[in-house]
Amino acid sequence: MDGNGRWAIANSLNVSKGHKQGVEVVRAIVEESIRQNIDSLTLYAFSSENWSRPKPEIEAIKKLVLKAIEDQVPELTEQKVKLKFFW
Repeated sequence: MDGNGRWAIANSLNVSKGHKQGVEVVRAIVEESIRQNIDSLTLYAFSSENWSRPKPEIEAIKKLVLKAIEDQVPELTEQKVKLKFFW
């Protein structure tokens, strides 16, 4: 999930739009993984380097991740997807 901000800037968008697009890309990857019967998928959403970002950006990313979890976990649970989160 690297490069969302660079993608946004390259497409004349603000960085937060890039992070939102990253959530959509992850959703598509998870959906395709389910269709392909992939047994295990590991996604890293926030690297240690990300802590050097401006504090408002860090807070926005954290809120975005929590919203995505809130919105998507119920459906994934229905599909018998097992999830593990570590912070």
